[in-house]
This record gives sequence, C-alpha cells and structure tokens, in this order.
Amino acid sequence: MLLKANKNKSYSSLDVHNLYIKIVDQARQPVFYSDWQVPDTVDGRFEMIILHMFFVLQTLQNKNNEEAEAFAQKLFDVMFMDMDRSLRERGVGDLGVPKHIKRMAQAFYGRVFAYEEGLIDNDMSKTIKKNIYNNIEVSDDIIEALTSYIKTQSKAINSQSIEAMFAGNIVWNKI
Repeated sequence: MLLKANKNKSYSSLDVHNLYIKIVDQARQPVFYSDWQVPDTVDGRFEMIILHMFFVLQTLQNKNNEEAEAFAQKLFDVMFMDMDRSLRERGVGDLGVPKHIKRMAQAFYGRVFAYEEGLIDNDMSKTIKKNIYNNIEVSDDIIEALTSYIKTQSKAINSQSIEAMFAGNIVWNKI
C-alpha cells in the first residue's frame, strides 16, 4: 500500500528540493539587505528564509488537500536538513546541532504564527520590527516597503496552483 501511495503522488523529492532552492534564492535577493537594511547576517538570512517559506507553506496548507500538506511537510524537512548542514559547515558539533535545530524550529513556528496574525490583523510592522530587524532602528519607509512586499507576495503566492508548486515552480512578484 505504501509503495502504491508513493507512486501516485504528484511530485518528486527533486521537485520539493527545487522549490526550496527557489525560496532560498528569493530570500537572498540583494534588495532586502541593501535597500531594506535586513541584517546581512546568518540570523538575518534565516529570517528571510522563514518569511518566504511562510508564503509557500501558508498557500499549501490553505488548499485543504492531503497531498499539499504532505508536500508542505517535505518542504519543511528539506529546509531543516539544509539548516542542519549549514550548522555543521559552520563548525557546530554533533552534540550541538540538535540544540540549535530545536531553537531554530521554535523560532520558525513563532514567526509563522506572528506572520499569520500580522496578515489577519493587517498590522505587520510590529512583527517585522521584532523578528526581521530584531528591534534595531529602521525607517518607517523601510517597514512600509517590507510590509507592502509581504502583503503583495502573500496574495500572489496564494493565487498560484499547488500543481505548479508540486512541479517545483513558483513565480515571485517583482520587488
């Protein structure tokens, strides 16, 4: 039965990986770190990956589709395998990696909840200041620009088909 279920899914592991690469590529766009002053640090880049994962996971989960939920879980798993690899490359030892991953997962879930609430309440500025900028001072214009980006990108990604995502495809709005 398990083999049959795997044969019938609409995506492959490569598709999941390809979509994750596109998420990371978008999260690393220079405009975030230059014009919008997101800290160009490990933490700043992690925050931007979380934000862009949020757009995709929100879309997949909003479809109320078991296959989309399974795809979302695999995408989450790929992200944390990448985080594990990254920590090891930075010299974190085998005993320290699980502790770091646990903190990163907690941060991820906290951010996702905060972004969901910010979109529902139509007030992203507090969430952006706290999470992306870690409460460092940035101008209101920058906060407004990133807020607009989040709202626009969220709507754009939500309008895309899960079949396209299953194929590893996503179209980001221009920044």
